Amino acid sequence: MPQATPNPSVKAATAFGPRWALRDKVPQRLLPIALGCHGHVEAAMKRSNIHLIKPMMYHKTFPQAPDLHSKVYEKKFLYLIGYGINYAADRTIIADQYIADSEVLFALESDIEHIKANINGREVVNLISLYQQGVSRSVAYAQIAQTVLAAFSSHSRVGLLVEGSPFFLDSICELLQERSSSLGIDVVYVDGRSSLDVIIQTLQIPLQHGIGIYLAESYCADRGVLNPESVNIFFQPGNVGTENIQMHGVDIAGVRTLKDALFECYEPSQRWLLISLGQSTTVSTKIIWNYLSDLDSFYSYMHSGTLVISKNWWPADLHGVLPTEIEG
Repeated sequence: MPQATPNPSVKAATAFGPRWALRDKVPQRLLPIALGCHGHVEAAMKRSNIHLIKPMMYHKTFPQAPDLHSKVYEKKFLYLIGYGINYAADRTIIADQYIADSEVLFALESDIEHIKANINGREVVNLISLYQQGVSRSVAYAQIAQTVLAAFSSHSRVGLLVEGSPFFLDSICELLQERSSSLGIDVVYVDGRSSLDVIIQTLQIPLQHGIGIYLAESYCADRGVLNPESVNIFFQPGNVGTENIQMHGVDIAGVRTLKDALFECYEPSQRWLLISLGQSTTVSTKIIWNYLSDLDSFYSYMHSGTLVISKNWWPADLHGVLPTEIEG
């Protein structure tokens, strides 16, 4: 998953991370495009008002999404297509429709054959060569966005396959939204099953204690308010202390910074778990757990995992979470 770049002006404790913070940056006229699954919410609502559809009849008479190939819509579209965590199991019918409608498809995948095998032989341009260990994240994001947008010189419908959901923790999608709007390109977000969805479901995290969601790097920089009684989830712990891409080999100094920040709210004996989600039928989900005093001893696992910690909650039976590999 492309790594999110924290915004210093955004508090780390902001619910659901930088994705919601982005809404403050998007001009109001663009919000229906940015937040509508098909990108056609505004047009549909206008037609509904014309026909004076009553709220109670809305579900029966909601107008169909407009034909993107009609003369009214002869313009350029960028499809940001979420395909979930496990593409073969998570992809949706609507995602398949937008994949089929794309004139050219891009992806950012180390296992591109797994993707190709599930899209009926469609050719996919893999941009993984632009996303490599040690490269500046901001530089890589800019190069990827530039490559995708350059395709509009010869195509009108361009698709980018996005792991998880394009709404959640994807700075490349945020950058593409910003640049597309200035170029007159309509952005269509096609939602997918996000890593947050899968983590909550896999671990069966209850809601009664509350759930805190943080970008680990932003939390360490801001040391914002954290409720230790909640189930707190820290994404991308391997990014703490570096602006460079961490596909493998995490700097132990960053993990120690995260441990010191968590010591402000938790005792050294506090248990934590790190979950790395399986992304295909051949790669299982992996979970490791230990105590906060030894967090930095597991620094080599942090590049691909998400940290979960809480005073009040612990999975009833980690070995009952399948398919997983448990270490602890």
